[in-house]
Amino acid sequence: MPRYATGRISAHRVVDSVGYSLADCKKIRQHVEAVTINDIFLAATGGALRKYLSLKGELPAASLNAMMPLSTRAEHAGRDAGNQVGMAAVPLGTDIDDPLARLHAVHRAANRGKSVAAALGKDLPARLVDVLPAVVVEQVTRSALVPLVNVTVSNVRGPDHPLYMAGAKLQMFMPLSIIIDGIGLNLTGLSYNGTLWVCFVSCRKMLPDPAAFVKCLAESFDELVAAAVGKNDSPVEVRPAAKRPRRTGLALGAAEKEVAEPRGGKKILATTSATKRTIRKSGASPHVTGK
Repeated sequence: MPRYATGRISAHRVVDSVGYSLADCKKIRQHVEAVTINDIFLAATGGALRKYLSLKGELPAASLNAMMPLSTRAEHAGRDAGNQVGMAAVPLGTDIDDPLARLHAVHRAANRGKSVAAALGKDLPARLVDVLPAVVVEQVTRSALVPLVNVTVSNVRGPDHPLYMAGAKLQMFMPLSIIIDGIGLNLTGLSYNGTLWVCFVSCRKMLPDPAAFVKCLAESFDELVAAAVGKNDSPVEVRPAAKRPRRTGLALGAAEKEVAEPRGGKKILATTSATKRTIRKSGASPHVTGK
């Protein structure tokens, strides 16, 4: 990341998203053996960061690393077990120009990171948090974990079918997460109805040109599909995020996306932040919020 992106974050945020076609992800998996949706997501993210930092003249020679959350939840765990998450540091291949070579490198790195986490115990971070004093956990996190990574990248599977509320169709998800001092960029992917919606959150000082980063994300995925599938296959199409009205202070606070729906002219807003979802239908003054 730029030299100032590893420092203290400000109170201001930039938020935006782009949609990746899961059909195109499936094509990549058909042409590149053993890769996963998460590998594709990581490789596209690495390509986007390479493009953006090259544009700003701040691309480092070594690869940037992502902090990748790993689920440690057992299959037999009940619903009341809560979130059980470990972490692995994975190189994003920002030092590799070729999209396909980057995908292979990310795939190997992700598998290696999972193996190391499994050897140490994927639930080690959670167990340490449970037994160590909070001040020690914070000190260890800031001195040992944060210096190893540059961004946080996570991918969550969502519903495969369209969702509705009061006749209005949910158009997209924006999975909003958090940033912390030292890790000023977070990218989260959430699949919904044939699209992997990738949303990024950053400090406004650390990512001053979010529109350019959106373009980099779209172009990186486009190039990855073209490199993996080949020019003789069907055309590659990256679905852009739904348009929203211009708003003053858009970079501050949570992002909002509105899309008109033909039936009754209804609109729907979907914003996910941690476990919260907010859905708004035009014409209704109160917000409907559920967990």
